[in-house]
Amino acid sequence: MKEFLNKNRNLLLLFVLVAALFVVANTYSNNAPQIISNTPIHWHAHLLITIKNEHIVIPAGVGLTRQVEHPDILHTHLEDNQIHMEMNPPVYNKQLMLGEFFKVWGKRFDKSCIFDNCGPTLHFLVNGRVNNGFDKYVMRDGDELEILFE
Repeated sequence: MKEFLNKNRNLLLLFVLVAALFVVANTYSNNAPQIISNTPIHWHAHLLITIKNEHIVIPAGVGLTRQVEHPDILHTHLEDNQIHMEMNPPVYNKQLMLGEFFKVWGKRFDKSCIFDNCGPTLHFLVNGRVNNGFDKYVMRDGDELEILFE
């Protein structure tokens, strides 16, 4: 075995180097921001939040100052649970993550908790289907989002 390793050391070293580069490149590409649109967007998603059978109304003006829109900030206008995504290009996936809206709102939402409610009875649905993206979910125009804590 020693003889084999000595003869093939360069080949083995090359293999390890290629494998390491593959792992690094794959990790970077999974975390790198992705462009969603190279043109301005004006999208809307509807978000229903139900905590222990109580429907939560998202306040008007989240993300607005004196009802003035700030480009590239997720916001609401009315108490209709409609999230407005009005952004200038380039628009990146991270800007449209549901968790970004909760940051703007100043509320907690992740895979374990909604507000101060944490536990295994938290569910997230997108267009009627269970979704495990939670705060990392990238919203799209016309999405019907639902967060349930039972």
